[in-house]
Amino acid sequence: MRCKEVLLIHWRGWTATLAGSNKVAYLELSRAWEPLDRSKPSQACEGKRSHGGGLAFLWKNTIKLEIINYTVNHVLALVEAFREALDSCHLQDLGYRGYPFTWSNKRPGNANTKIRLDRGVGNEEWRVKFQMSTITHLSTHTSDHLPIMLQVQSFQKQRQQRGRSFKFEEEWLLSNECEEVVQKAWGRSVDESHGLLSIKNKIQACGLELSSWGSAKPDEAAIKELQKRLDRLNEAENTEENKAEFLEVSKQMDDLLQKQEIYWAQRSRISWMKHGDRNRKFFHSKATQRRKKNHISGIQNAHRQWVEELEEVVEVASDYFDNLFCVGAADQMEEFLNAVPNKVTDNMQEVLLGEFTTEEVKEALFQMGPTKAPGPDDIISPTQSAFVPGRLITDNILVAYETIHTMHVRKKGKKGTMALKLDVSKAYDRVEWLFLQKIMEKLGFPARWIERVMSCVTTPSFSILVNGKPHGMIQPSRGIR
Repeated sequence: MRCKEVLLIHWRGWTATLAGSNKVAYLELSRAWEPLDRSKPSQACEGKRSHGGGLAFLWKNTIKLEIINYTVNHVLALVEAFREALDSCHLQDLGYRGYPFTWSNKRPGNANTKIRLDRGVGNEEWRVKFQMSTITHLSTHTSDHLPIMLQVQSFQKQRQQRGRSFKFEEEWLLSNECEEVVQKAWGRSVDESHGLLSIKNKIQACGLELSSWGSAKPDEAAIKELQKRLDRLNEAENTEENKAEFLEVSKQMDDLLQKQEIYWAQRSRISWMKHGDRNRKFFHSKATQRRKKNHISGIQNAHRQWVEELEEVVEVASDYFDNLFCVGAADQMEEFLNAVPNKVTDNMQEVLLGEFTTEEVKEALFQMGPTKAPGPDDIISPTQSAFVPGRLITDNILVAYETIHTMHVRKKGKKGTMALKLDVSKAYDRVEWLFLQKIMEKLGFPARWIERVMSCVTTPSFSILVNGKPHGMIQPSRGIR
């Protein structure tokens, strides 16, 4: 190798001499070696004699690097300067599709080494502009490196193909007209339906009126135009007229920025940070990441074939959920039900059959967040940690750890302990409706209450949302949605 500085290296049997600006450095090997301590590959090495060659990795003291891993056939190191360049430019890995490794030394057996050396990186601005871009590892037979292909794509194509379903925009609440639109649509007589069907029709009518009245996405062009006006006013002469105009334009800008921030906060689904502190960039980034993560570009069907056409993806998803929500064989149900005692007392039945009051309906509705689904009521068990506000499903990990630890350290006593791990796959989706009805009857719930519950359980139908657009109509025969 050639060097521009004079350097003399002595390394226990290794000697590297670099003399002159354009001289050649010679490495003299006194004997072949292998490291004695594999945990310290950069140490001075005194190895055993062998007939094979060796592997040396030398670097200057001015270069900062980190040894990731190594064998007798390779040394993997990360140069600190390269990492600093990535951090300085805010570059992040774009991920990949295909085979996980891009380099192989193509040696047989245990001497074979594979690793992902080649990758694509991009900064936040590029990833936002080309959100659907992908890196694909291609195959080759002529090189030890796999070629990688970058496919640049944004969401523009998908936006043109998808139909927009109704979603209530939280920013609409900033306008007084929103309440007037809802009252007008709700008070209009849609048809002669009654009960829950009438409420359903009124909600649909409100959705149609709000969609035609309100706009979803913030007006980016208006924001840019107002910013230009503010810049001109800042440079203009400081007169009373310009001051008044500046205040008016500033108020309009604040209103638009507030709507923009609420728009992206709602789509980010971030609950631990509230809008109002000019966090639009953060919310926009989270919303973009969430949309990219939820986007389905392809799926594997039942025959283990990869399909990417929208119609084929929808067909695979529809077939899966059709089978999942199809009623199964309820074996040994009676044997199980015979062991269930009556739990509902007469006082409980009286409460359950009481008339619903306006206050109870209002309380139930106001338990919902402004853009969230309904929350649970008092029937939730105090030991349940999943799907309950204020409780974390990760608490189960701590409980399991403490239980196993207690069982492990217990050394005395005549009675032993046993832990039983049950893996209940898709528990809510596989609940048999007949079993649910029978268990409520066995527990002692009144017949009218059971009829109400089963009416809610058995009447829903749903569609599959693929990349923001609903497809198909599934009529389940089991499961709780």
